[in-house]
Parts: sequence; C-alpha cells; structure tokens
Amino acid sequence: MSEETKNTLREFQEYQQQLRMILTQKTQLEMRFAETKKALDEISKHNPSEVYKIVGQVMLKTDSDKAKKGLDDEAEIIDVRLKSLKKQETSVNNKLKAIQEKLEGSFKPPAQGGAQ
Repeated sequence: MSEETKNTLREFQEYQQQLRMILTQKTQLEMRFAETKKALDEISKHNPSEVYKIVGQVMLKTDSDKAKKGLDDEAEIIDVRLKSLKKQETSVNNKLKAIQEKLEGSFKPPAQGGAQ
C-alpha cells in the first residue's frame, strides 16, 4: 500500500470519528430539545402561576412566565446548534464519500486491455 493511500485511509478514519462525535452530540441535543418542548407543552396545557425548576440538585419554585421564557430561549439555542450540527454532518458525509471513492480507485486493479 502506498504512503499516499495510507494517509488517505488515515484521513478517512479521522472523518469517521468526527462523524460519530457529531452524531452523538446531535442525538443528545435532540433529546434535550424534545424534553424542553415537552416542558413547554405542559406549562401551556396547565397554565400554572408557578412551577418548579431544577437547578443543580435543588428544586426551586419560580414564576411560570420566567420558566417559559427560559425554556423558549433554551429551545431556540438548541435548535440553532442542531442546524449547525446537521450542516457539519452533511459536510463530513460528503468528505467521506469523496475519500471513499478515492480509496476505491486506489484499490481497483488496473484495467486489462487486450483486443481479442
């Protein structure tokens, strides 16, 4: 295997690792987004004047409007981060496809010519 092919293979593996990290982060953010949306739905459904909010290991009573504003802000931030991760995922996938094609070309046997 040529040195160039080894370097290309190493690069491919690095992008695979990067994609795994992006997908892990994306999954975690999607879960947080779903939890945030569920909390917002519950506040909207029941419309309480006060709610409890967990801060660290303490549960505090807070105004529901403040809690709702905080949850709206958090959902917006998560949404922006998710969009960014999706762009990164697309970019890394495209790079992986290009490198894969390059690697496949490196391993193909040369075409055999020969008229019969």
